[in-house]
Amino acid sequence: TSFLSSLASSSTSTKKRNRNAGEKVEQPLPYDYKSSFKYSMALIVSLPIGTPPQSQQMVLDTGSQLSWIQCNNKSPSPRTAPPTTTFDPSLSSSFSVLPCTHPMCKPRIPDYSVPTSCDQKQLCHYSYFYADGTLAEGNLVREKFAFSSSQSTPPLVLGCAADSKEDKGILGMNQGRLSFASQTKLQKFSYCVPVRQGQGNLMPAGGFYLGQNPNSNTFQYIDLLTLPDGQRMPNFDPLAYTIGLVGIRIGTKKLNIS
Repeated sequence: TSFLSSLASSSTSTKKRNRNAGEKVEQPLPYDYKSSFKYSMALIVSLPIGTPPQSQQMVLDTGSQLSWIQCNNKSPSPRTAPPTTTFDPSLSSSFSVLPCTHPMCKPRIPDYSVPTSCDQKQLCHYSYFYADGTLAEGNLVREKFAFSSSQSTPPLVLGCAADSKEDKGILGMNQGRLSFASQTKLQKFSYCVPVRQGQGNLMPAGGFYLGQNPNSNTFQYIDLLTLPDGQRMPNFDPLAYTIGLVGIRIGTKKLNIS
């Protein structure tokens, strides 16, 4: 991760020059983006990240907050070459890392949903545990999602995992303040899961929409469960999208459970 340290110092000086030049802060735009995704045991979307954009495969996760990508410097190295699908920060002009002094790394009120610490290189390090016990860790960074030449997000806080053998990241879409949906102030998103398996070895494809879904007039809607501020229930995640379970039906038979 030494190349992250060098990027940290260069991005800090660049930001100072931009502020002195009176650079305007980029405002989020209404998003209108559609992408297909592969569906196996997870919903896998490919999103363009960075400047110029690099296509990154991410698992769509409405139950988690932090989005993160697999990062590797693809410069020649005597070690084994990283997967070609990982993100190379050195190729993106909009990439920057978060130092330990950033408020996100040392908040006045600790955010235990995304634990952070200061690593030996004075960069903001995150450790994110999932419900299945798996761990994701790396450095917090800022980077853009570039959906087209005229439509991109402002720099978002993401995780940059540099020591993982996996080639897919996570797109966190819950209601937490660091989720992709919250940082972009996204008003609508939806995904349509295929009901049939693909032919042969092909995985079936689904549709992922940021913004208006052209099929939304055919949807059936249900209210989400919410709790008043300050009220908590065991096993109720206030950042999750939660609905009430009325019953379970298999075919025409309703199971006798409560």
